[in-house]
Amino acid sequence: LSQRDWRDPGYAQDDSHPVVCVSHADARAYAAWLSARTGRTYRLPTAAEWRRISAGQPARGCRDGNVRDRSEGGGDRYDCRDGHAETSPAAGPATGPYAIAGLVGNVREWLADCRERGAGKGCDERAVAGSSWRSGTDDELLGVDGADGERGWTDVGFRVVREVGLHGPPPRAP
Repeated sequence: LSQRDWRDPGYAQDDSHPVVCVSHADARAYAAWLSARTGRTYRLPTAAEWRRISAGQPARGCRDGNVRDRSEGGGDRYDCRDGHAETSPAAGPATGPYAIAGLVGNVREWLADCRERGAGKGCDERAVAGSSWRSGTDDELLGVDGADGERGWTDVGFRVVREVGLHGPPPRAP
């Protein structure tokens, strides 16, 4: 197997595609870099935040995201074809009650949380949310699962959230 990384995940991508093959530490480091660069606080979302924003999100396979379809082989494929056997451009309609785009398909996303497999054994896995271009009809499209955070995966990327605080007194009612 060739060494894969975010610059060369083993399939064609361009700047419009989501980054993949980054570890959990890489994703956290990017959030820290972005925070230092902008003077605002960025971080990975928590599992609780993910569950809250995905609660009203439609999850109908091909209609809502880039999932395993007839563009790729395998058993549990959706009966559609989006023209992308791997990742697709990270664009799409913002849907759901929070108007956030891209929660279904394309890449699963690193979350801030740890997933312990046994009591007191520490952080065995890092939490990942959502679904990817590898997710088929047998997979939960908006769930939270775990993955080895020490390595990058060809179907795991990340998004960051910006913390927003109140500055000054609240606005007065008219």
